[in-house]
Amino acid sequence: MKLPVENVLFESLVCTPFERTVAWTAPPQTFSIALTCSDYKRSRYSTPNSRRSFIGTRARCATRPHDATSRTPKDVSKGVMLLTTSALRGQGPLLLMAAIPTHARSNSERGLKLPHLSLLVSALLPLDPATHPPHPIMSDLEARVQKILDDATSSGGPVGCTFAAIDRKGEILVNVASGYEELGNHSRPAKPDSLYCLYSCTKAIATIAVMQLVEQGKISLDDHVGDKVLQVAAATLADGTKPNKPITLRHLLTHTAGFGYTFFSPELKRWSERAGIDEFAGTLEGITSPLIAQPGEDWNYGVNIDWAGIYLEKVTGMTLGAYCKKHVFEPLGADDIEFGLLPQNKDRLVAMHQRGEDGTMTVRKHLDFTYKSSFDSAGAGCIGSIESYLKCVSILMNDGVGANGTRILKAETVQQMLQDHLGDVRTFSGADPMERKIPAANPELTHPIEMMPGVKKGWGLSFQILQDDLPHGRKAGSVWWAGLCNNYWQVDPTSGIATMILSQSFPFNDPKAIVPWITAEAEVYKSLRG
Repeated sequence: MKLPVENVLFESLVCTPFERTVAWTAPPQTFSIALTCSDYKRSRYSTPNSRRSFIGTRARCATRPHDATSRTPKDVSKGVMLLTTSALRGQGPLLLMAAIPTHARSNSERGLKLPHLSLLVSALLPLDPATHPPHPIMSDLEARVQKILDDATSSGGPVGCTFAAIDRKGEILVNVASGYEELGNHSRPAKPDSLYCLYSCTKAIATIAVMQLVEQGKISLDDHVGDKVLQVAAATLADGTKPNKPITLRHLLTHTAGFGYTFFSPELKRWSERAGIDEFAGTLEGITSPLIAQPGEDWNYGVNIDWAGIYLEKVTGMTLGAYCKKHVFEPLGADDIEFGLLPQNKDRLVAMHQRGEDGTMTVRKHLDFTYKSSFDSAGAGCIGSIESYLKCVSILMNDGVGANGTRILKAETVQQMLQDHLGDVRTFSGADPMERKIPAANPELTHPIEMMPGVKKGWGLSFQILQDDLPHGRKAGSVWWAGLCNNYWQVDPTSGIATMILSQSFPFNDPKAIVPWITAEAEVYKSLRG
């Protein structure tokens, strides 16, 4: 069987040795391909010591030396070609895909050494990287979700997107991608481990970090944050009025401190235009905006949790990124998420896109702080893969324990995060801010938002709580939130699943990104019901 060196898809995998390999033409040489793995005990879409999605993952061919740790390309006529794929970046003894000149007379002459062969890849198919047609070894759930994403990306939806679901044991139920990482660039198909700007999805992670300090007794939710953070102490309303009470950590984590966002608040948008700065500048000055309400008297979504992150830094003497890496990411095995963009990850970051008024997509630049920020933004600073993010928030459905058994928070701390904290605000205002429509002060970045109309809701520590069941399967007690570039996640403690969809486009609240999330999630719930 002869195939061109293109983006390829695994057509069949088996868990027992077999000899048949496949050759394809790659002028001026012909190569055959094999995957070695010394232990293959997990599910068919896992790799040793890594639950990365395996089945249905696109791979790309690239010339590499036999030493997989080197990044220096070598002439393919002299050595080994690695078939690199995001699914194979896990840990463990695997992870070699080698292509060997077929004119070599023996395995030893080809340099192929398979002392612990337990898995071979056979039958590779060329693939249009925009879509992932279901294939025989895909689970029914994977195939159904793949079709949902393919339908979305091929009919005016996201340019590229990734959807995943995880259960409370940490098993990846599905992790598939569709479309492209950059509009018009067919050499960059979207992948299960593509890196996305997570924006406000960051807030849940930063809050987990802050709550570690709370349960350790190092800080309290009722701390006056201005005692350590001068900018919070100096905050006033736009007319210069001083706040009538100190801003507490609880105010910040519940978005009741009075801070807002320029793209949601017309008042702050006008302030930003006069000041010539906004929250995307990547500086503390950019988030040092006036208050738009007295502390504790209203719910306004904004830079509140950014200041909670600064407070953590003052208390610990560490940057937020360093703290989260040591106390959240590494303990949970979330090795593909960071604050800020690491130089080595620049080529893995999905491009940003803009949907015009006519519905068409164009490539646009990332917001300024993506590439340069003077602080780690607790409100919007994380860049990561879908699986690493879900490893972090899945502790919310497992009483603070990660999928690997590591406890990150006490069970009672998680329960505190999952409680509705807006009682006093509702009493003071006489209204429920969860039923209020959020305006679009900057239509380039966001549509107006009406949050789950008709569903009873509350607000926990950094996320919204659903107090009603949803028709497609999500249960009361579920928590969810989103990121500005049309990223959406939810954790359902009752059902024991978490889901997420990642894409990269403005404006926010795009139905063409939300519908595939909910539709794919419905398939996950359907699969749980059998």
